[in-house]
Amino acid sequence: MALLTRCTTLASGMLPSTYYRLFCNITLIWHQTRNEYLVSGHPTIQNPTQVPDEFDDPLDHKALAFQYIEETYTFWLDLQDDFSEWNQIMEERYREYFYPNPNNDSYWVLEKRNERAQNELDEKTQLLSKLKVEYGKLKSSAVSLRWHTPPLPTKFL
Repeated sequence: MALLTRCTTLASGMLPSTYYRLFCNITLIWHQTRNEYLVSGHPTIQNPTQVPDEFDDPLDHKALAFQYIEETYTFWLDLQDDFSEWNQIMEERYREYFYPNPNNDSYWVLEKRNERAQNELDEKTQLLSKLKVEYGKLKSSAVSLRWHTPPLPTKFL
């Protein structure tokens, strides 16, 4: 309502009343739609705080790249050519993807991911076996809910 009042006072001297009301309504709808989109968490917003630790979505990569470009451009506009802080941040963020463990030649990150995936699979397998046992108990102890029709008397057959 405050936006509508502000639009009314700004446009009242410039446009006829029907036009500025229409303009204000369109502006209000646009602001509401924009705010709903920003709050929605859609990946095209490119919010780097919503990027998970492990990701393969190109929009997540673009969000991090945009953040890097935005921050380093700000440094550049301030006449600072040292981007080492943001380079370090991006190296730490992408370390899991590109940098091998210096102690051996294997990619320790892939091993870590495989270990995490195996642990998750083991947990879900255990949960599945527990649920199967519980389902079997419920199935064996459940009363049949089917309607049993009594047999027809033999004299009518």
